[in-house]
Amino acid sequence: MKKFKHFIAILALAGLWQTTAAQTPFSENQIVITGTRFTYPLVEKWIWEFKQEHPEIAIKIVSKGTKAADSANFFINAHTLSVDEKKNRESVAIARYALLPVANSKHKGQSYSHQFGFAVLNEKDLISNSDTNHQKSIAKQE
Repeated sequence: MKKFKHFIAILALAGLWQTTAAQTPFSENQIVITGTRFTYPLVEKWIWEFKQEHPEIAIKIVSKGTKAADSANFFINAHTLSVDEKKNRESVAIARYALLPVANSKHKGQSYSHQFGFAVLNEKDLISNSDTNHQKSIAKQE
């Protein structure tokens, strides 16, 4: 979790630098993020944690295609960027692939998987880093 906080801090500092360097319609203490929607819940959690330590910096997520997205400080993409997309921007590849587990809750093998420690988790459990949520989900199974 500390790595994520450092990541957000770096994003914030870079965003502040970009905001002052490039004349955007946003204030100096505002960072605008846009990009792939499936990352929004995780990014929103990072933003919330970052704001706990730096309430003076406003960070918001805007949808692609909006006027605010055109001058966003950070673009999160789920694909390899083309040459045109990289043009006049600095890009950093953090990860190339992600493995997303998909399971059918009605499958007869579902109850069998619980014997090996696989817990039923919801989206909030996956995003949260607390052990208490994991313990609650295990307790529900027993």
